[in-house]
Amino acid sequence: MPSNTPQTPPSAAADASVLLQGVLPDFLNVVQAVAEGKPDTAESAQTLIKQLESHIGEEDEESQAVWTAAAKLAQRVFIERPGPLPLIDATQEFEEHEGAGWQVLCALCYLGASADSGTPPRLAAAFHMTVAEFLFNETHENPELYEGIILPWFVSYWTRVFADARFRFQTPRMIETEMKTAIESDPQVRLQRLLGAVGFGLDIALPDEGKEWFKA
Repeated sequence: MPSNTPQTPPSAAADASVLLQGVLPDFLNVVQAVAEGKPDTAESAQTLIKQLESHIGEEDEESQAVWTAAAKLAQRVFIERPGPLPLIDATQEFEEHEGAGWQVLCALCYLGASADSGTPPRLAAAFHMTVAEFLFNETHENPELYEGIILPWFVSYWTRVFADARFRFQTPRMIETEMKTAIESDPQVRLQRLLGAVGFGLDIALPDEGKEWFKA
């Protein structure tokens, strides 16, 4: 994930803020529903796509491009469902652009790639570990968003995965204890501790970029 830069244009920063606060919660809800194999997720996905398309008429050309790409991404993640790896390939296109809005789309790609119920836990964990620090940095100063929506989503996701695929984790009893400890920890370190426990259980090394954040 690229990091934010001080040169981010005001319009791009505004796009990122709307994506994070107005779109990310709904996006996560649909990811969770798809991952759990719930029926009738298409209706929720179409509502989200229409929400994204409603922004395409923005006068700013850069904003139009961001929102068009966001709507296409949601269509691909939730309707077309090409599988996780093609979605990760899409991040290369987003990373060619500067601006916070495009960085958020990269994060949505990784989160969307974990939606497929066929995505192995190890791969989903790697995706989440890639974007965790970015999401923390962008949202932790908004407790309603970070502590009220993002943290509970990750806790719910990995609690379900661990319950469904316990046999995939090494030393599952120890991982269960570490996950419980992480979930009860301070919100400012909860996500890195949770994903650190999950990563250890699935034998995934901490990502080089953000390793110090995970060790905090």
